[in-house]
Amino acid sequence: MTHLVSNQPWGVIDFDTQTGQVVVREDWFYHWALWPGTRAQWTYAEKRATHNRIDRSIWAVWSHRVPISVRPKAGNRPPPFGAQARVSFDVRWALRRGHWNVTVWKMPPGTDPTGLHRSFVNEARHVIELNTADLAPRGAGNDAGASTNNFVTPPHEYGHTMSNPDEYNLGSPFLRDSASLINIGRQVRGRHLHLVVDALGRLAPQWTFST
Repeated sequence: MTHLVSNQPWGVIDFDTQTGQVVVREDWFYHWALWPGTRAQWTYAEKRATHNRIDRSIWAVWSHRVPISVRPKAGNRPPPFGAQARVSFDVRWALRRGHWNVTVWKMPPGTDPTGLHRSFVNEARHVIELNTADLAPRGAGNDAGASTNNFVTPPHEYGHTMSNPDEYNLGSPFLRDSASLINIGRQVRGRHLHLVVDALGRLAPQWTFST
């Protein structure tokens, strides 16, 4: 079998065992909401543009950043694609309940990205909330005193859907890694793919996967 597919509670993993390509897809069921004081209703064009903006930002930051090493277990043949698998990440606009229920708040013009509403993921309830003021790059800081003007919210929140806790708070062992995406940076680390690695190991137990 060329394609091995695993449907996880948080997303779908499609592993092509011939090419080594791994596609991670999450289905998002959107709720298009108006923040109090916002008068203009969502248009279909605005919804489509917002989804595309979220999807493209996630793909650009996450995809093909961290290769996954693959080696055969004793007595098994090595993978035909070589020693590394490449991973891409995708969000699909679901028309019925998907992996995640996602509320996107349309904010009044000129709203501060975090002044009225802060984007978040509730992993236990499979809920994501974003707001339109928080889709563009913005400033952010961490508890180690580092700061940036280029923080990107959708890829950061996407990381939380794969059970990665915030790294910008005191108490995080990765607090000083300010370049990390789950901190205030844009770099994906091998540790952020732990659910993907675990799922691949169950899909293809003849091989060992690691980052």
